[in-house]
Amino acid sequence: MFTKRQYAINTVVNYLAYSSNIIIALVLSPYVVSYLGDTFYGVWSIIVALTGYYSFLDFGIRQGVSQYVSRYLSSGDYKNFNKTLNSALVMLSGIGVAAALITVLVGLQFGDSLVKGGLESKVIISSFMILGCGIGIKFPLLLFQTVVTGKNRYDIAGLISFVVKIIQGISTWFVLSKGYGIIGLALVTTAAQIVESVLMMVAAWILVPQIRFNFSDLDIASLKDVVKYGFWNFIVGIAGQTTLYVGPLLIGKMLGPELVTYYSIGANLIPYYGSFVGILSIPLLQLVIAKDVKQETEELREMYLHGSRYVTLITTFIAFGLIVFGKQFLGKWMGMKYVSGDLCSSYTIMVILSIAMMIELTQTIGRQILFGVRKNKFLAIIYGGSSITTFIITLLSIKLYAATGAAMALLVHSVVTSGILLPFYLCRYLKIGLWYYFKNCIALNMIFFCTMTILGKALVTRAEIGSWFELILPICVASLMYLALGGFLIIGKDLLFKVAQSQMLRIAAWRKI
Repeated sequence: MFTKRQYAINTVVNYLAYSSNIIIALVLSPYVVSYLGDTFYGVWSIIVALTGYYSFLDFGIRQGVSQYVSRYLSSGDYKNFNKTLNSALVMLSGIGVAAALITVLVGLQFGDSLVKGGLESKVIISSFMILGCGIGIKFPLLLFQTVVTGKNRYDIAGLISFVVKIIQGISTWFVLSKGYGIIGLALVTTAAQIVESVLMMVAAWILVPQIRFNFSDLDIASLKDVVKYGFWNFIVGIAGQTTLYVGPLLIGKMLGPELVTYYSIGANLIPYYGSFVGILSIPLLQLVIAKDVKQETEELREMYLHGSRYVTLITTFIAFGLIVFGKQFLGKWMGMKYVSGDLCSSYTIMVILSIAMMIELTQTIGRQILFGVRKNKFLAIIYGGSSITTFIITLLSIKLYAATGAAMALLVHSVVTSGILLPFYLCRYLKIGLWYYFKNCIALNMIFFCTMTILGKALVTRAEIGSWFELILPICVASLMYLALGGFLIIGKDLLFKVAQSQMLRIAAWRKI
């Protein structure tokens, strides 16, 4: 059941898990890079990118299960709930075995050609196999997370993730200090994923003790419903994964793993940037579904307009921080050679990807609305087509601009999909004027962002920053100024109008008395 209280709890706990991920990344990344070196850190990034595709081998079954599990749990229909769960479990178990077999095949046949250059192929193949087989084991266990989130207990899922990430961070430091290299990283990452899935299973059984596993509950019709719903989500997911990871893969093959390291350092914080905003919108999906069932289109229209305005303020604020302070931050965090090195600049890559993510996140609320009203086929079409185009553009851009070209290709993708196609379709679906949308939700935010970024960059360039304190202090001051001024310009007018309206109603009521 969706309530404001549960939404607040879900958001706070998920931000706790999110914060732990960022802290662990900030603390461990310099240590991991310095220990592994540029070459093997680049290799590790490529292995992670390759195995990242495995999560889409379920062809959207998990998303479909999540949809129907939520419906059956809300209505108390445990018979159909168990039919769906059992049918999906058999299917995902088979996919898990297939993932392990694919890993062994790819590792043995193509391990030497995964990256350019003569590296220790046995180490690379072993690490790849550990991660891939671990994902195969995890596949059937992923169903239990859909049960937890189906009960709207994102807080429990977030708490489990928080605990596991802390343990994973400590374990990563330990295995590297003992000299286990990328094989140690692969073992720790795999163990953490399996432990998290097992804890989700325990939580699911506590929340829904009616879970039963019985072969007699296998139902082809239930599985067809799940696959039908999840297929378009699968296309969206694999297209997004391809768009995100095609850069490191092509850089590693065309330019070598050292350049992957420079690219990865510039891109390291971007997923956390996306997650920060995503946490606010993910729990809204159930609310969108409820509004769609009741055909409350006007409320969806208001959600898109107001939500986009507020989300755009947040996403431009984060992009402002990364662009203005990113150069000094990367220099202190990872070393100046990555900021202005001979190979390429990780800071330049960070700036380009920050702008791309900023544009992408302006449609965070819009994407949730499209998923909620079952327009995921449209998302599949535009993201599927864009991923193919992005692959071609990335290939050409790397030849022209080396690693920086991969970031530029992602920027083009964001401009076309989230800057043009998504708002055009959503405004048409919700019957909103396109010019009205851009004028009220995007234009003022972007003007404010550009003005503050130019001023901030001019001031920071002249400042001498020697310590972490000298960096953190201006970041805090600039953040307060941006949010205070931006909040007044973007949100303040709405609040003042509501307060004035409320006061007028009170005065009118008082006069009647």
